[in-house]
Amino acid sequence: MGIIAQGTDQTGLYRMNMLRIGLEAEIRGMRLTRKARTCYSLIKSEYGLKGSKTNVLDQFMEILKAEEKKVGGTFRR
Repeated sequence: MGIIAQGTDQTGLYRMNMLRIGLEAEIRGMRLTRKARTCYSLIKSEYGLKGSKTNVLDQFMEILKAEEKKVGGTFRR
């Protein structure tokens, strides 16, 4: 099963979901890359969120759901 993203709204939503997946992995103790910034730090700086990783994930999920509603699509299963 493949995912097709069309337009800037869809690619932005895809990126947000990749950040979400990365943050969920970081909460479990894994890291997606060795040299790049963590998804946790990217989300905090880009969206102005504060708190622990789990609190940031909860806040980010609300932002993601609102964006999905605005764009009219989802990449989550």
